[in-house]
Amino acid sequence: MEIILHFLTLITLFLKPVVNQRVTLHDGSPIFGHEVYSENGKLVTEFLGIPFGEPPIGQLRFRKPKPKQPWRTPFNATKMPNACMQIFSFNN
Repeated sequence: MEIILHFLTLITLFLKPVVNQRVTLHDGSPIFGHEVYSENGKLVTEFLGIPFGEPPIGQLRFRKPKPKQPWRTPFNATKMPNACMQIFSFNN
C-alpha cells in the first residue's frame, strides 16, 4: 500500500494541469491557447499555428498574400497544424 501511495504522489508531481486560455484577436476572432512552462521555468500562454493569411489555393496561387478573414468559431491554437508535404533529396 505504501508503494502505491508513493507512486501516486510521484505521478501527481509530474502531471501539470492543462489550462486553456481563450482570447480574442483584434479582429474579433476567438482563439484557444494553453499554459506551458518555458525553458527557464516561467508559466506562459502558448498559441500555435494561428493563420494570418488565406490559404494560397485556386485564384490565390502565386499571388500576394490576402489577410485572413475573421472567424466566429474558436480556433484551437494548442497544437501545430499538419505541415505541407516535403520532398527531401540526399543526393548532391
